[in-house]
Amino acid sequence: MASSSKPLEITNNALGYRIIYLLDKFQIDFNNGYCTVSGIPRFENLKAKDDKQQSHWNKERDRAYFGSITHFMKSFRDSTLKENMYEISLLMPAGLKTVQKILRSGSRIVYILSITLRSGSCQKK
Repeated sequence: MASSSKPLEITNNALGYRIIYLLDKFQIDFNNGYCTVSGIPRFENLKAKDDKQQSHWNKERDRAYFGSITHFMKSFRDSTLKENMYEISLLMPAGLKTVQKILRSGSRIVYILSITLRSGSCQKK
């Protein structure tokens, strides 16, 4: 596990941002295949050298946002999944007790959520 007493400064020249990140926790578990990052980001716009660069950054920001998990969650909250070309499929293969939700943006898989059901949890009483 890692942490930092000073903010991390990250410059993203591709999107035109400087990010000041107050890192609380950073942990990688290679055995179980997960990474945990928590902290507070603050975004600052970089100053574009001209209108062409600003236009490029705006286009790249849109490309990074649309189809992201943040975009999906906002679409879910606003009930605009269909309008934003998201599809939610609930898959339950025969004989398995694991449910996977596959969240799509167009033809791109954005996120897969797996849930393991306890025996008998879906039976009618």
